[in-house]
Amino acid sequence: MGNMNRAPMKVGGPPEQRVLKIGRNVSEPGAHGQWEKTEATRYLCASAYLSRTFRNSAIRSLLEDKHHALAMSYGIEPVTVLKHCLIARHLSRTRDLLLLIPAFLVLLGLWSSAAAGPGGLDLFPVLALLAVVVAFAVISWEQWKIEFQIVRNNFTKKRFEPGAFSRGFSMEEEQAFREVDAAQKANVMIYGAFSPFVGCGNNIGSWSVAVDLAKGKDDVGGYLQPKSFQVKELYDEINRTLRGLEFPNCSVEDKVCVSGLDIRGDDKFLPDLMGRPQIHVEPSAIEAYVTHPSLQARHYQTFRLVDWSGELVLTAFLRAAKTGHNLFIEASYCLLVPVDENHRRVDSMNPVPGWRDWLRLLSASAMKTAFIWLVWPFYMLDLMLHPLHHWQHEREVRRMIRENPAFNHGASTSLRESACISNFYRRYFQKLDKEMYMKTLESQILNCAVEFLDAHNVDTSDLKEAQTRIINSGIIVTGGSSVDANTLAVGHGSTAVGEQSPDKGAIKLIRGLTRRVAAGKH
Repeated sequence: MGNMNRAPMKVGGPPEQRVLKIGRNVSEPGAHGQWEKTEATRYLCASAYLSRTFRNSAIRSLLEDKHHALAMSYGIEPVTVLKHCLIARHLSRTRDLLLLIPAFLVLLGLWSSAAAGPGGLDLFPVLALLAVVVAFAVISWEQWKIEFQIVRNNFTKKRFEPGAFSRGFSMEEEQAFREVDAAQKANVMIYGAFSPFVGCGNNIGSWSVAVDLAKGKDDVGGYLQPKSFQVKELYDEINRTLRGLEFPNCSVEDKVCVSGLDIRGDDKFLPDLMGRPQIHVEPSAIEAYVTHPSLQARHYQTFRLVDWSGELVLTAFLRAAKTGHNLFIEASYCLLVPVDENHRRVDSMNPVPGWRDWLRLLSASAMKTAFIWLVWPFYMLDLMLHPLHHWQHEREVRRMIRENPAFNHGASTSLRESACISNFYRRYFQKLDKEMYMKTLESQILNCAVEFLDAHNVDTSDLKEAQTRIINSGIIVTGGSSVDANTLAVGHGSTAVGEQSPDKGAIKLIRGLTRRVAAGKH
């Protein structure tokens, strides 16, 4: 059988209301636009202004990197997030340029002090004080603009306006928006790490079964002759079954997974050696991978469910393959948990700031004014040298692509996946919902496979036995993994037993030792 190494997720974090704002199947036309209003999108839009590290990372991966594949970001609208990252960077650069004024005043004061000579009029104290006042005003303006005018007015729970853009965008940026938007509809996953399910979160479980198709099912007086079928027929039957579940915000799609190490020379995936890989192929190409799978590229039927307003995304990857007279079925489950705590600072902000908020803004601006001179020169240096650094980096990457046939063109992560690296649930019910969806999917997929094979006169006794073990939490533990379960069965022929309390185990140990001592005395 397969592997069920489901790593338990951590539960924690402050309370937060569950909000479901999307209400149709995401496979419908235009449904991706509804992810623009999810809670996950709101948090990342706010982080674009509140976290310099996050916005720089988003701009670097979605806009500046031209040679790696883009991964789909489930449950959010990455184009909207990227636009706000660019606006926030523009504000930051505007602040850095405005700080040239107090820097010039300081230099002018030093020059006047040196030029005045002994007994002359020294303007340095006045100009230095004026420089501090101007710097404080610039920093206060930036803090007010970002926190009070943009974040509090557009990204709090009751005031979420993702389309509030304060500037236009260049042609290069508009082209990047189109590419990122197209990635949200991709049917190819080009991965750069070990797991092919890039952007889908942690692998929380998997199973696999093999069925002998030459073994007919038992009938009165003998065995029936198995009927032949194509794998696509099984996929179609599972597709109809999963679409009938009527889960909220779900989709069933066909995906092709291929490593970024294996696409060089394949025009379907990499028509331009120096460009981004293609993450969309024609349906006929996908059907070819269903009927004739290759070693490098594999077809998966994916079931995706977006719940808790984009905060919980469960994806099931199903693959079936016929090898000789055997049918192999595998399923893997990936989960995107809520975004990390550092992206939720906006929830602690009152949409209508009070006098304490103004006092906090002024005090924070004063602290930044005192220490900005330590980092501002580096910000200005980065601003001035950024085009040169980008050109050098681009030239180095192009050289590596030309000289290294093993260059990895795959995506390493997605914008949504990079925002939930701590793997915390925010609510206990999120954990329960994940279990409910996962168990339902397992049951429906296996029931559908049993009924389909039974209709084709294939013996399903082994499959039914495997189904019982899978559904009843048959968990295999591998090195370094931990399991949160009340029953556990390990190895062939093992039996699940109830979990024993550590206190009861200690009491039994003491009783056993007491009996041995008593027996020794006699």
